[in-house]
Amino acid sequence: MKGKKILVCVAHPDDEVFCSGTILKLTDEGNDVFLVVGTQGEKGSHDPALSPLAIAEMRRKEMDLAAERLGIREVIQLGYQDGELQYANDLKETLFHLVRRIRPDLVLTFDPWKRYEIHSDHRTIGFSMIEAAHLGANCWYYRQQIAGDVVCHRSQELYLFNCDEPNYYVDITNVFERKCLATSAHRSQFGQAVDETRLRQIINQPHPDVQMTIEPFHKMWRSDLYL
Repeated sequence: MKGKKILVCVAHPDDEVFCSGTILKLTDEGNDVFLVVGTQGEKGSHDPALSPLAIAEMRRKEMDLAAERLGIREVIQLGYQDGELQYANDLKETLFHLVRRIRPDLVLTFDPWKRYEIHSDHRTIGFSMIEAAHLGANCWYYRQQIAGDVVCHRSQELYLFNCDEPNYYVDITNVFERKCLATSAHRSQFGQAVDETRLRQIINQPHPDVQMTIEPFHKMWRSDLYL
């Protein structure tokens, strides 16, 4: 895949780790990757001496560094409160607008149907992004948006990460070290040194070729766009 636009939508700064190996492969091939981060991540610390404002600023800088290492073209911070994303018109309208402005060929986001998913932000951003990617072509959704360069658009393919039922695997063996480097930017979440075993546990699902390091996805629409 070359010369495509990809929109990756996550809930928190560092959630891109679920698919950052795939992001590296996409940017290496000259694709434009845009990353949408739903919340500030200001509750992502167990240190009571750190204020939420300080945590948010720290994580914003970490996200920018990780994005630079991944070759991401633009990071779009929505700035919602951590743990408080709501499946409501405000968030949905924002994501519809982004789909219509960027016009991505494919979208990567959380699988909101994953069983035993504890974090409501993951489910909420997944449901909202899927709806925007699919229904953004319908002019009667948020019709007031449509003007100038903001046009109706439906993404051709949708890949869900952190999924229960993967049907598509991306071999990231050759970029795994760079994935670790990008992950290490998130020092507040992963410490000063990335635990490679933990990182493999985060991303890996059983695969017939156990020698591979893979990132699993559920490919939704069976298009001919393959990562």
